[in-house]
Amino acid sequence: LRGKVVLLFFWTTWCPYCRAEMPLLEKMWQHFKSEDFAMVGIARGETADEILDYKKKTSFSFPVASDPKGEIFKLFGNVGVPRSYVLDRNG
Repeated sequence: LRGKVVLLFFWTTWCPYCRAEMPLLEKMWQHFKSEDFAMVGIARGETADEILDYKKKTSFSFPVASDPKGEIFKLFGNVGVPRSYVLDRNG
């Protein structure tokens, strides 16, 4: 994703704050996705099946990744969700 501004955010399907944030994130994704912008949601402690089940119940279309063991989450030193980072074009 080098060369793009990246919004990286950690979330879970059970987090009420994450759920409240999803419509805003989707709106941002729809507005900026055609520009030099990327968005990746990392679902901490969630399996791919859990994410798919949640996605069926909601209407977000931005890319998400599963982090079932929380390994990526730990790399960022996170202590809670939701948590967002903006990465510049150089990473």
